[in-house]
Amino acid sequence: TYTPIPNLDGSATYAVTDITEGFDVKVSFKAVPSHDVTVTTNSYQNGYGVVKSGTTEIGMSARETLTVKEHDTLTLLAVPDTGSYVHEWSVPEGVDHTIDGNVLTLLDVSSDLDIGVKFRRSFYDVELSTQGDGSLTADYRLTIGSDVFNGTITGSESVRGGSRVDFTITPDADQILSALTINGDKVMPTWDEQARHYTYTIDALTENVKAEATFIEATNRLTVTVPTNFVDEVT
Repeated sequence: TYTPIPNLDGSATYAVTDITEGFDVKVSFKAVPSHDVTVTTNSYQNGYGVVKSGTTEIGMSARETLTVKEHDTLTLLAVPDTGSYVHEWSVPEGVDHTIDGNVLTLLDVSSDLDIGVKFRRSFYDVELSTQGDGSLTADYRLTIGSDVFNGTITGSESVRGGSRVDFTITPDADQILSALTINGDKVMPTWDEQARHYTYTIDALTENVKAEATFIEATNRLTVTVPTNFVDEVT
């Protein structure tokens, strides 16, 4: 009985040399063994994300087992939520693997494995400042599952990544808004006629933000006289 060394693709070879007589060859096959790769997702500082492998998606704070044939390769893609990032992968020592960005590839799987990934929430500084007479505030809000993180910024604060940030810009009496800049870039806020202030929104916070509102004195006022019988809209 000869036991050939199997190749990675499941095939095997054995060479017979110096044949001097006829002989029979009997080959026995067995099923390729499979191994369980258990993937666990964890959160750190409210981080959030999922792991994908083929059509399988493993949610946050979950544990799922994937079946992998011996010597196969398994690719796991970590997909962080906006404002989160992959903090670390956990792979048993000695296991052949590569990590490229958010992708973990297990090479030549030959045993059962426990793999972990930890998502971490980013924090960004939001800093407000004004020039002239007026106010600039910001309300932020982030919902993660049943947890809600919100607050109001009047100066500067560290805010969780992915938060919605709503800015309110209010000129003082006899003042107008000259400019609103976000990290030095001029943006266009929206005037709320009923509330008598401007608003501007960042849907999901992904970087440090310095917001500055510049107010100037309202000059060159015009007087508009409307006839008493005028019924059209004035804009």
